[in-house]
Amino acid sequence: MSTLRRELGQIDSRIERLVDAIADAELPLDVVKQKIHAVEDRKRELSAELRHFQLPSPTIPDIEIFRNELIEALEEPESKKPPGAD
Repeated sequence: MSTLRRELGQIDSRIERLVDAIADAELPLDVVKQKIHAVEDRKRELSAELRHFQLPSPTIPDIEIFRNELIEALEEPESKKPPGAD
């Protein structure tokens, strides 16, 4: 996963350099556009792979449901006492 993130960082740097090349008129615009499209396609692929590895966020049970279940569980032993156990 760190390899994917590293490559994403490199892609972002490459996109910046290509944008600079456009601004500085160092390369023909059509060449830069082709390279940017290729790099952005790879970036989308890497982002999709990273999403695949990310763990789903844990769910937190509703505190009111937990409270009610706890109360029920604590009250249950009382109702299950044998007669005359008081």
